[in-house]
Amino acid sequence: MITSNKKEKNKIEKIDGVKWVLGMNSIVGANVPDDMIPNKYKDMLKSDNWELQFICSDYKTATDQVNAQIASINDIVKKYSKDSMVIGEAPLTKDLQDVTDVDLATVNYLSIGAIFLILMGVIDLRIPGTYIVTFVIFVGIFGHIANPDVGIFDPQYITAHLCGGGLMLGAWFMATDYVTSPITPKGQFVYGIILGVLTGLFRLFGGSAEGVSYAIIISNLLVPLIERVTLPKPFGKGGEK
Repeated sequence: MITSNKKEKNKIEKIDGVKWVLGMNSIVGANVPDDMIPNKYKDMLKSDNWELQFICSDYKTATDQVNAQIASINDIVKKYSKDSMVIGEAPLTKDLQDVTDVDLATVNYLSIGAIFLILMGVIDLRIPGTYIVTFVIFVGIFGHIANPDVGIFDPQYITAHLCGGGLMLGAWFMATDYVTSPITPKGQFVYGIILGVLTGLFRLFGGSAEGVSYAIIISNLLVPLIERVTLPKPFGKGGEK
């Protein structure tokens, strides 16, 4: 954690659950003279404006108590400097929880909007339904290959992929665009399958954590070919006999 002077350290020590706060000012003294510490380490641990301090907590990571503790520490250091940071396992886990909460809320809002559009007949389930199901199957099977620590069809891993990034936004509101998506029923199923496979490939084996935009762009380029292959053959005069 990057903070400033002894006054800030004393404030942090008074927060509930803080065992101790250790910094350069805590180490240097009669037992450890300042001259014994190499200058390169001094420069890493302290400057004229800030000091790197280590905090030990009584609380476990990913608990409500430690999250409240981190918030209190962050308030103290931010008052000293907006550039101050609270880093470590517990703060990073808290950030991940906050991001996950936002992702879940976003997915809920998008799902409500999608249900409304389906009931109004604005969008059809063929493309988004096929897209999401194909993606789930692809990630469930090949997720173990990309990440050996993940089991086959791991529900937590699949849910993280579904709720993270722009998958739901892309599936419900981008892939269903009237201008760029196929108009034939069979073509819409094929289009959804291609989207799901490409998104899975980009996310699991590509260099980017997000693959929805790339999958939609590439699939849009294939729409004329998809419609040519899936166009129903006319019967009757001039058609198939």
